[in-house]
Amino acid sequence: MAKPKARQYLQRYGQEDIRLDAFAIKKMGLQQSETTLKIDNFIIICAPFQVSMSKAVLFVILRKEELPFFQHYTLKLAVLKFTFQKKNIPLKFFVYVKINKLIPLKGRQDMAMIDVSYKNCPEDLIITLGDYLSEMESIRQYYNKFKSKQILINNDNARKLRFNNYVECIIGERKIESRLLNMTVELLTLVVPGIDPNLKVGSEIGAKLYFQIYRFTVKGTVVKLASGSGGFVKLIMRIPFSPELADIVRDFFSDDHLVSIPQTS
Repeated sequence: MAKPKARQYLQRYGQEDIRLDAFAIKKMGLQQSETTLKIDNFIIICAPFQVSMSKAVLFVILRKEELPFFQHYTLKLAVLKFTFQKKNIPLKFFVYVKINKLIPLKGRQDMAMIDVSYKNCPEDLIITLGDYLSEMESIRQYYNKFKSKQILINNDNARKLRFNNYVECIIGERKIESRLLNMTVELLTLVVPGIDPNLKVGSEIGAKLYFQIYRFTVKGTVVKLASGSGGFVKLIMRIPFSPELADIVRDFFSDDHLVSIPQTS
């Protein structure tokens, strides 16, 4: 008998693709190095790029002379193995798939892309993917809800955010140790040492943020800039949706840590 949760997820997210970036991999507990594709008697280690409840896109290392051999298996059956780590318990899924396409990856030597479709998706895999997609919905809802909520980075809030009090501002090729004054899910206020003559409102810069749970880089645009005393610059950068930052802010507010949170102007 089908599990109700799997049925609900399949109806709700059956057509959704999951791009396997660093956040998705960490959140789902996907063990990338244990993803394999068994073609005939050959086992190929894969780097999963995109998955859904019906198909997957994989990257593999194949030498130029190996590619034509494996292309003969196009439209044939293979076995795709996924491994997820859930609460220190490995979940392994062996999925029969049809190889739809196997082509060289443009601009990448000895790399190929394999497109596969599942003959049947295991219910527990549907639930694993559905849990992640449901979590992403929640994160996006909190992102929209708390766009205007500013968090002052004082010692108390830094501890609750599990922020390591370390951030690098990335201007061109330079990484500059800076200070995070406050933040929302879409605005970061930084104090950056040194005055870069090329830095102005509209400049595209980056910031690498160091939290205990995530270390990640965001790119954004300078929307406000002011020179301070001692050769420091205070700037505000607007960033696009970052699942890592939105997840951190969601946890902060969900735990009722409403400390020093004025509305942004």
